[in-house]
Amino acid sequence: MEGSFMDLSLSLLLVAGITIGDMNSKESLTHFDNYTKAYRAAQILKQPMLVILNPVVDSGQKPISLGDIRRTKQRRELLEKYIIVVLDTKTEHGKTCHKLFGSAPLPRVVVIDKRQKYQIFQTSEALYGQLWTKILETYRKGERSNVDPTATYCPT
Repeated sequence: MEGSFMDLSLSLLLVAGITIGDMNSKESLTHFDNYTKAYRAAQILKQPMLVILNPVVDSGQKPISLGDIRRTKQRRELLEKYIIVVLDTKTEHGKTCHKLFGSAPLPRVVVIDKRQKYQIFQTSEALYGQLWTKILETYRKGERSNVDPTATYCPT
């Protein structure tokens, strides 16, 4: 059943003209590197977005590796509930998105609800395995009701 959902998701994206390109290695079909395309996909599929804003490599801050997040089967399964976008803030697109997210300290992790209206989770704190699992589990449905009612409106 899960495989057919993934096939349906990819089919919907292709019908909508959204392609997942310009990504590297085996992660190429699992996340976006363009916020706008990810946002559209999340709208079509009505899934929450996991946004990772990574710092410039030479900044001295360690970027978040999607491979590290995927280390456990449980987290890999939870990640399937999200549209994932990993942004490099050294690019013009990444810089623009970073400004839209309030130029918060990097790396930055944000979860946007399934309607793409509210940031239901946000942090710039270092995250580790069990904390990633808790975050992904808590926000997997992308519903604002699961979270603090003071969730920040998402201007994007």
